[in-house]
This record gives sequence, C-alpha cells and structure tokens, in this order.
Amino acid sequence: MWVVYSRVLLSSKLIKTYGQNSLRSSFKEGETIIKKDVEEGKITNKEANTLYRVYNQNLRIKKINVPEPVTFIESVPNGILFASDTFYFIPLDVTSNVSARQLQPPRQADYPVSAQVISSTKILLAFQNHGIFVNFQGDQTRDSLVEWEKMPMEFIYTAPFLYIVHDDSIEILEVSEAREQTMLAEREAFECVNAHIIGRQMQGVLISVSSNDSTVVHRFSTSPAASRGRLPKRRGQSPCATLKRSKN
Repeated sequence: MWVVYSRVLLSSKLIKTYGQNSLRSSFKEGETIIKKDVEEGKITNKEANTLYRVYNQNLRIKKINVPEPVTFIESVPNGILFASDTFYFIPLDVTSNVSARQLQPPRQADYPVSAQVISSTKILLAFQNHGIFVNFQGDQTRDSLVEWEKMPMEFIYTAPFLYIVHDDSIEILEVSEAREQTMLAEREAFECVNAHIIGRQMQGVLISVSSNDSTVVHRFSTSPAASRGRLPKRRGQSPCATLKRSKN
C-alpha cells in the first residue's frame, strides 16, 4: 500500500520522492510516470491528483530500494528521515545524486522505532533497547547511549522533553544540554494503557488514552523552567486528574 506523506510516497519496499527538478527535465516525463503508477495500482487517482496539484511544473522522481519494510518516516526541514533495517536520511537540499544515507549500521538484536530531531544538527535515533544521539552524517554526538527502562512503543520530542509511550505508561525525560550526559536523572511517569501520541501543539504534545468506555486526550504543555531539571508545567486539563503520576 502506498501512502502520500508530504513529498513522499511510501511502500514496504520502495520510497519515491517527488520534488522540483532542473529545467532539463520535462513535466511530461514525470506525468507519464505518475500515470503508469496509477495504472499499475501503486498509487490511487486521488494521490496522483495531489501530486499534479502540488507539483504542477517540473518533477523529479527518485526510486530508493530499501532492504526491509519501512516502519517510520518523518519529514524534516532539510530532508527525510526513515527507518527500515536501520535509520536513514535523505537530504533534499541537493540538486543531483539524491540517495539515502545510512545513519547507523543495522543491529541484529535491536530494531529502529523512531527518530526525533533535537536541533538543527542533532537527531535522537530510538531503537527498541536504547537511544543514540547523532548528527545528520551519522556521527555520535553524545558520549553514552540512552537505556530505556521499558520497551518503547512511540516517541515524540518537544524541547527539552522527550515523551515515550510504553504499554502501561507515559514517560517524560528531559534531554541534557551537556555532551557527557544524555538525559537528566529525574524521570516522570503516568500509569495508563492504550496511550497514543497524536502530535505536537503549541510547544506541547497531545496524547490520547483509551479505555472500553471512552478516549481522553491529554495536553502536556511546557512553560519555561525557572531552573535546570524542572519538569514541565501543565496547562488546561491536567493528566494528573485521571492518570497516576510518579517520579524517580
């Protein structure tokens, strides 16, 4: 199945990126390729119409084969991050030779879960068992790894906090600014099941928690901390009203 994601079409074995092309290529060539994809059932007519509408001039189409099904993909200001057998980065600020750059070697006993952009030069690559801070070339930028206390299901980052959804809780960690440290020692957790990250909103995140009877959306918002190591303040409906909170 193909899914339109910004400028990306994603399948289990193939990524196609559609972007502005040089003047040497014609729109007619790109239009022909899109029509062929529709005829072969690779994309729907609705997806094709989206491509025509957004990129109604010259197109660049790049096919990138991946060794395993893609499990994560995220558009970032200067390219695309995705996970297959490991994490890759596709820079889109180049005019030619667009390719996927491997950020870390595959791990036999670990699999990639999520990648979170920490700054304009740093990314947190979250594997099942640990996290590693790297730059967009794949070089490690912190002296140590992050060891997860439980198996993570989902991640989202909004500076300076990393939110992790586990099968039985939501965990909040604060990313350290020091190279010799990954996270600050204090961690906060809310006990719950069936949690799901919805997305970011106004320097915070929305996380839903579902039960047999209802689904409640919690807003975790961060106000400036008066001192380093202070965990986020909550505005609006507080998760503390319905979720059991703990610190360690």
